[in-house]
Amino acid sequence: MELKIPRDQTYTVQNPTFSYFYPAMLSNIIEYNKKEQLFKEGEKILLAVSGGVDSVCLCHLFAKADWPFGIAHCNFKLRGTTSDEDASFVKELARAFKVNWHSIEFDTAQHAESQKMSIQMAARDLRYTWLEEIRAKHEYHYIATAHHLNDSIETLIYNLSKGCGIRGLRGILPKNGRIIRPLLFAEKAKIERFAKEQNISYREDASNASDKYQRNYIRHHIIPAMQSLNPAFIQSGQKTLLHLRETEFLFHSAIEHFRSIALKEEKDLVYINPEKLAPEAKNTILYELLRPMGFHSDQVSMLLNQTHQSGVYFSSATHTLLVDRGRYILKKSSQNVDATFLIHTDTRSIDFADHKISFEKIETSKLQFSQNPSIAILDWAKLQFPLILRPWRDGDLFQPFGMQGKHQKLQHFLTNHKLSLFDKAKIYVLESSDKICWVVGMRMDERFRITEQSEAALRVEIKEVSAPDNT
Repeated sequence: MELKIPRDQTYTVQNPTFSYFYPAMLSNIIEYNKKEQLFKEGEKILLAVSGGVDSVCLCHLFAKADWPFGIAHCNFKLRGTTSDEDASFVKELARAFKVNWHSIEFDTAQHAESQKMSIQMAARDLRYTWLEEIRAKHEYHYIATAHHLNDSIETLIYNLSKGCGIRGLRGILPKNGRIIRPLLFAEKAKIERFAKEQNISYREDASNASDKYQRNYIRHHIIPAMQSLNPAFIQSGQKTLLHLRETEFLFHSAIEHFRSIALKEEKDLVYINPEKLAPEAKNTILYELLRPMGFHSDQVSMLLNQTHQSGVYFSSATHTLLVDRGRYILKKSSQNVDATFLIHTDTRSIDFADHKISFEKIETSKLQFSQNPSIAILDWAKLQFPLILRPWRDGDLFQPFGMQGKHQKLQHFLTNHKLSLFDKAKIYVLESSDKICWVVGMRMDERFRITEQSEAALRVEIKEVSAPDNT
């Protein structure tokens, strides 16, 4: 019989067969902790508790296992008085277990808007930042979340739909730094059955029933469809996740092998011989070698197409890569003022030297135009991503805004503005498909201006970042 849970209400299951023993679930979580070496006996754990069935059951299991813990609750202020009722419920839970209680309220919507991110990402960002602060301040050894097996399988499906590498397919890790997931072995249905058997009270979030969020859509539609093909999909998915975690281990072992034979460090330079990389997986291997130095996958693809063109260079925020007679030479940048950046549709900001450049897509109906040369308003439809942010160079041409489409050499434009050689060296341009759309901080290109037909715009702004005051 399907268990019907009232939405946004405290739910208590009445069952006359209530047992004071937790045989299966308790032994399973103890065994899982030992297998994954999540924490040692006696270490104090901070439990992130929303009030939902998963995190509340986690509290009960920790109490029954006699593991030291405290409870932390985030009120994201997204569901009115219901959010406050959740907080009150969790506070009473901490009081019942006689453990320390930590709580905070967030203006999640405001944070999401200011950081130009989704509500879900904003909540996650706020939650984990605060939890780590509490963990460190009160000397907890780890932060435990109540993610379970279904969550891990949903993560695999979500990442697969977006396109990902081996890291995205492994699901959620049982242990990642100071974050542990002691319930990752358990199916959602078993957790709910455990709550029913033990008469455990909890809260249910009404938003869990909505398909507004992508993960909910996966939960309500994709997984049931998979279960119609294989009723044991969750159980077989658990085996698949294990195989993928082992595959990732083998993957990293292979990368380390190629690192040892293809990469050589001498003083402040790094040399990579692409001929030593397996041809069948050269793109992936090279990306893994260059990723720690800040290079993007798109840069790696372009690099492989120009391996035999000596003198070509690529830059990340921290390194410069030079193509030299079929090999790659990398040097750490003393400062990233000479770096070249790729700007994707989801790029929000870039830091370089002592400046920050922000990017925001805006509907033209909501635009506020400015004469400030530090701000550029570009027609979104005329841009081809990824854009390139790079230092200017000799031979650059553009059509300065206000000159009726006439071309001008950028060198002449800078000279006319009486820039010194030092100032010229600091000039960057924003480029779209080999066309300069903005001389950063100075002048837009006429070809990318907003017209009456424009529906959306890219607002770009450069700001100087003040040095920190260390007095």
